[in-house]
Amino acid sequence: MPVPTAITSAMEPRSYADLVLRFWKICLTSQEVLNEAPDRKVVEVALSSHPLSHCLAILSRAALTLATPSYAETLQTQKDLAPVFFPLEILHRVDDWIKQQAGNPEVYLFGEQQLLAAMTIAILKTKRLSRLPVVGPPFRDLGRALAHLAGLGDPLTADSPEFVTLPVQERKREFIALILRNGIFYDHENYRHMISRYYEMFARIAPKLEHVPGFVDLRQTFRMATGLTLETYLRFGVALLSSLHPIAKNKEGPALLNLETLRAPSHLAVAWRKFMAQIMAPARTYRRAHRTQLGRFKIREYNFLAAEMTPIVRLSKKIGCCLSLPLVERKFGPAILHTIGSRLARADSKRVREFLGRVFERYVTDLCGRTFPGLFASGIRYGTNLEGGDGWLLYPPAAILLEAKSSYLLLETRLSGEVEGFEEYFRKTILKAASQMTRVVDDFRAGKFMVGGLGPGVITRIYPVILTLHYLPLEKFLWDYINAEFEAAGVLNQAGVEAVSILPIKDLEKIEALGGGFFDLVRDRLQDAAWREAPFGNFILHRNAGRPDGFPNNPYLVERFRELLVGGGRQLFNVQMRG
Repeated sequence: MPVPTAITSAMEPRSYADLVLRFWKICLTSQEVLNEAPDRKVVEVALSSHPLSHCLAILSRAALTLATPSYAETLQTQKDLAPVFFPLEILHRVDDWIKQQAGNPEVYLFGEQQLLAAMTIAILKTKRLSRLPVVGPPFRDLGRALAHLAGLGDPLTADSPEFVTLPVQERKREFIALILRNGIFYDHENYRHMISRYYEMFARIAPKLEHVPGFVDLRQTFRMATGLTLETYLRFGVALLSSLHPIAKNKEGPALLNLETLRAPSHLAVAWRKFMAQIMAPARTYRRAHRTQLGRFKIREYNFLAAEMTPIVRLSKKIGCCLSLPLVERKFGPAILHTIGSRLARADSKRVREFLGRVFERYVTDLCGRTFPGLFASGIRYGTNLEGGDGWLLYPPAAILLEAKSSYLLLETRLSGEVEGFEEYFRKTILKAASQMTRVVDDFRAGKFMVGGLGPGVITRIYPVILTLHYLPLEKFLWDYINAEFEAAGVLNQAGVEAVSILPIKDLEKIEALGGGFFDLVRDRLQDAAWREAPFGNFILHRNAGRPDGFPNNPYLVERFRELLVGGGRQLFNVQMRG
C-alpha cells in the first residue's frame, strides 16, 4: 500500500487533472489513447452494433476480471486486459503518454464504473436486428467505446470553462461530489465478512432487543418486503456467490450465467424465484428502471441506481449477465436496508433506522468486549439518564471515546455524489456524533461520571473515534469539509482532546482480526502528516503490509459465515457441510 503524499500547501488544484494526478489513479480517455475527443455518439454506435449477448459477454468478462484481484494485482490485471481491447500500436502510445508524465502515475484503461456504464448503454441501445459480428481479440470497436466513455464519465473536465469560472467554494463542492461518487463505488470488502456482519446484526442481535423501546422486528419486516426469511435469503446469497466467484476468477471461461444450472432444488423453486426477483430483472425491466432514473441526475454515466437494485440482467430464459459482482455482493449486506426501506412508509422507515442505531450500538459493544477485554467500558449513564458515550477504551493517562452511528447515505446520494445529500447525512451522523462527544467530554471533566473507576485526574488525554456502519471515502477534500464544519460548530475543541478519527466498522473488525493494537494505530496515524487525512483502513493495511502470513481473517465473522454455509447446505442440498 503506497504512502500518500503529505499535503504541505493550501493551494487548490487548478483543475480536475491536477486533482487526479495528486489523489487518484488515472483512467485514460480517448483523448490520450486515440487522440479523439470523447463522443457519446461513438460510444452508442459501437455498443449497439453487435448482438447484445455477445457484447455483454465480453464486457461482463472484463468487469468480473477487474472485480476479484487483490490491490497488488490491480496493475497487472489492467495489463492483461489491455490487449483484449486495444492493438499493439495503441498500447505503445499509452506507454509514451505515461513516460511524459511526472511522477510515473498509475494508469488504468478500464474501471468497473466504466464497464457498468458500457453494459447499461448496450442494454438500452441495442436493437434486435443488430447482427454485426464481434471481431477480435482485440475487440477494437469496444475498446474505442470504453476509451470514449472514460472521457464522458466525469463532470470535472480539465480546465473546462464551466468549472474554471466557479468560485473556489463551489469548486470544492464539485471535488467532494467527485470523491463521493468514486470512493463509495469502489468500496470493496471481503463479502464473507460483510454478509456475516449483517447476519449477526439482523438475525442474532436484533431479536434480543425486543424489550427495548422502539423495537422493530427486522426479520418480519424483511419477510413482508421480500416473501423470504432473512436466513433463507442470506443462505441463497452465499450459494449464489459461491457460483459467481469461480466464474469471475476463471479469466478464460465464459462470463454469461447459465440460469438453468443456477437454481435451487424443486422443493425450493418458489423461494428461489422470489430470491432471484430481488437481484435479477429481465432486460426490458432494467431498461425501464434505468430510464425512469435518467431525469433525476445531471450525470448520466454515474446513474447506476437500476444496477444497484438488480445487478443481474436476464437476457433470455436460459441466460443472464452479471453487471457488477460487487453490487451483487452488496445485495446481501448494506442493500438489505434499502430493500426493507423501499417498501415502507416514511414514518415506518424512520422507526427502522432508529432501531437500527440500537442494533449497531450493541454490535459495537459486543465487538469491543471480545477484542479489548479488561480495557472496554460501556453502558455508562448519569444525571437524568444521559449516556456517557457508546464506549470507552482505557489506556491511562489516555482513553479512546467511541460513538457509533448507523445512518446511511441514500442510494441517490451514493450514486450521484450530490453534496446536499451528503451534507444532510453529515449533520445527522458525523456532526451529531461530534456534538454528543463534546458534551460527554465536558461532563466527564466536570466530574459528573467516572469510567471504569477512573476520573479526569487520571484520564487527561482523549481520542474521539466515530464508528460508522457504512464506509465513507475520507480523502483530503472531505476532511477539509469536515474539519471546517467542526470548527464552525465549536465541537471537540477542548484542550487535551485529539483530532477525531472516523472509520467504518469493517476497520474495527480488522483490529479484532489482528488481536488489538487499536490505540497505537489511532495515535500514530494522527501523528503522521502523510496519513492523517487518508482512510483509516489504508493505514491499517500499510502498517501490516509485511506480515508473512498475509492479513488475517476475522475469526468471529468466519464462524458466522460458516453457520450460513452449513445452513445453506442443509436447506439446498440436504447435506451436512463440514469445515
